[in-house]
This record gives sequence, structure tokens and C-alpha cells, in this order.
Amino acid sequence: MTLFASQPPRFIAHRGFTPAAPENTLAAFTAAGERAFWAIETDVRRTRDGVLVCCHDPVTKDGRRVGEHSFADLGLPAFADYLTICQRYRAVPFLECKEDIVPDILAAVEQAGMLDNAVFSAINFAYIEECRRLNRRIFVHHIFSTRECMLRIAALGNGGLSYNYPDPGNAPPELLAETKGRGVRICLRAADNAQQLRIMQNLELDYIPTNKLWPACPEIA
Repeated sequence: MTLFASQPPRFIAHRGFTPAAPENTLAAFTAAGERAFWAIETDVRRTRDGVLVCCHDPVTKDGRRVGEHSFADLGLPAFADYLTICQRYRAVPFLECKEDIVPDILAAVEQAGMLDNAVFSAINFAYIEECRRLNRRIFVHHIFSTRECMLRIAALGNGGLSYNYPDPGNAPPELLAETKGRGVRICLRAADNAQQLRIMQNLELDYIPTNKLWPACPEIA
């Protein structure tokens, strides 16, 4: 599988396909795979005993800190199982590093044989830089980026970003054009209705996150 071999629109199931199952669960990841999403997104943290798990917040819904409890106690999805689901459905693992665990994540992705077909993303640009220092192969993606960070992504190479425009129609055309011109791939915030999707498709974005739509039936909101 080549990362950008498919034609756009390339849909990203944000935290899995959440209309079918709770976010960041194996069921949500499987539902995304069954619906042929280009990529399945998740958030990665580490338990007290060193297991990588899929969880957006540092605290679970029942109030336990992920880093202070064991994998067995928490019952969260293992990152390794998420990668297995991505492999099964030939979906791109679009992973967000939520804490200072960059080497652990890269090791897990490499062990799964997916370095060339995965996306490493983060809001913290230091994680992006560390990832690129450690590995030149994996595609990096900066979340809610700026023009300044876009220039840094361009210098790092093999990367993309998202710009934080809740209304995709407000994204400055000149910024998008410059970003593309510098060889940086682009998305915006999630497209969760048909109107947002049409705007993003007209902007010729490289990939489109969504919480509600799915490739075979994108008009569903």
C-alpha cells in the first residue's frame, strides 16, 4: 500500500467510525475499516506499565489517569490491536501522539511493518520534530498549524498539516496555495455534513477528517 496512491477524497475516521460505536474503541476502528475509510485516526497514550493505548484524554471517563494505572486495570484498547485492525482493512493508521512517547510509538509502528503507510500527528510541534529526527520514512502531520509551522513542516519533508478553520470557506486561498506549493499536504477541521464536504472537495484538500460521513455515502450527516 502506498500512502497517497488512492484518489481523493481520502476520508479519515476521526477516533474510528463513531456513529457505529464509541470513540477510540476496537469496535469503532473495525466499523471504519468495514466502511473502507482511507485512514483510521486514534490518540495514543502510555499506561503505568508501559503499554500504549488508544485514549484521547489523560483521564478516563471514570476519572482514572491513564499514566497512573496498569493496562489490565484500565481496559483501554491496545495500540497494537488498533494497528492490527488497520492492517486487516488496509487502512492508514493516522495516530496522534498525546504525550512524550514518540520513540515508543515509532517502535510499535515499525514492529507492525507500517512505517511507510502510517501518519504520525501531534499538536505539540516538538513531537513532530522528534519523530522526524528519529525516522525519515514516516509521514508527519501537524494539527492546527500556522504558516510558520507550515514552513517548518516543509523543511522537515514528507509532511502535512491541518489548519483550524471551523468554517472551511474561511480558509485563506493564498495560504492553501502556498502550502501546496511548498509540497505540504493539507486538511482542515472535520467535515461532518455535505456542505462542508463539498467546500473541502472544491479546495482539493489531500485528506478529510470526519466524525459522521463515510466514503460510500458521504451525504449522510
